[in-house]
Amino acid sequence: MAQMHSPVIANKSTLPDGPYRVRITECVEKRNDKAPEKNQFILNVKYTILEGDYRGMSLNDYFCTYDPENSQYYIISMSRLGELAIACGFEKGRQINDTDDFLNKEVVVTKKTSVAQDGKEYPRYTYSEASNSAPVSGSINFVQGNDV
Repeated sequence: MAQMHSPVIANKSTLPDGPYRVRITECVEKRNDKAPEKNQFILNVKYTILEGDYRGMSLNDYFCTYDPENSQYYIISMSRLGELAIACGFEKGRQINDTDDFLNKEVVVTKKTSVAQDGKEYPRYTYSEASNSAPVSGSINFVQGNDV
């Protein structure tokens, strides 16, 4: 057994609801391991928060990108993925065929926690275009160019 250099406190860290300016840092499509019999594919999008108290933290979002049964989950996922594409600056109606097209795009992700019928809490995300007037999470210290 090895002694740790500093104690670790067991703590569940949750990101509060609100808007976060983020960059898409990972975008990977893979088979849905939770439903292998359905032959579904899931797109895992990882965002890194760029500003505020939670700078550097990550968010993960999942979208069903293929379901031969056209499930409600698939239909909703494709609609949400279309909203993300528009927030990334793609024209409405543009067809995107490569996950790399999403990489390094900056958007504002707004997190809202919802309680499902089973009583569990789930994060829900909406997306908007990042602009200079976009809301940011937490507090930011601005410095003038001469103060650096």
